[in-house]
Amino acid sequence: MKTSIIIPTKNAGQEFKEVLKSIFQQSEKNFELIVIDSGSHDETIKIAKSFPTKIYKIKSEDFGHGKTRNLSLKYAKGKYIVFLSQDAKPLNNKWLSNLLKNFKDKKVAGIFSKQIPRKDAPITERFFYNYYFHNTKTTRPKSKNNNFLDKIFFSNVSSAIKKDILKKHAFNENLIMSEDQQWAKDILGNGFKTLYEPTSIVI
Repeated sequence: MKTSIIIPTKNAGQEFKEVLKSIFQQSEKNFELIVIDSGSHDETIKIAKSFPTKIYKIKSEDFGHGKTRNLSLKYAKGKYIVFLSQDAKPLNNKWLSNLLKNFKDKKVAGIFSKQIPRKDAPITERFFYNYYFHNTKTTRPKSKNNNFLDKIFFSNVSSAIKKDILKKHAFNENLIMSEDQQWAKDILGNGFKTLYEPTSIVI
């Protein structure tokens, strides 16, 4: 198995069906899809079961952004771990292949995708997306000073990380949020690189 796609879910809604449909339309077919659900009360599980997915359930109180993603390694068979948010829909069938192609560089530990806002997104969100998700491929570190967010920025909304590296450098489970930023800062400090791939796109 080349890739394990991990989606943490809770009450993902009907749009979750479109996310899964887009995943299974990818040109890259060598993957497994794992859903880790933390107490959905809607049709999330039913939707997931209508696709070839592996579903694992945890208690709502056991969920944590870092904790749940670390837990996923217990189930994942892939060489690469791809994290995707339940509401992040791949734009086209090259989302996965364009993300994974960057692992040809052995120093690259993780890659994250371009995010584009939905049509009804407020102007503040549009500003955020335009600032951090531009059209230029970017490799970090860009400098030795990695104490500022734009120097370490990384996003698990859509990301790929080498499993062997994630096993050694796990996400911080004590953080309420921004486990991806902390991981990126740590991984850069350990001599690895991260990469932003603007041709891998999610909505």
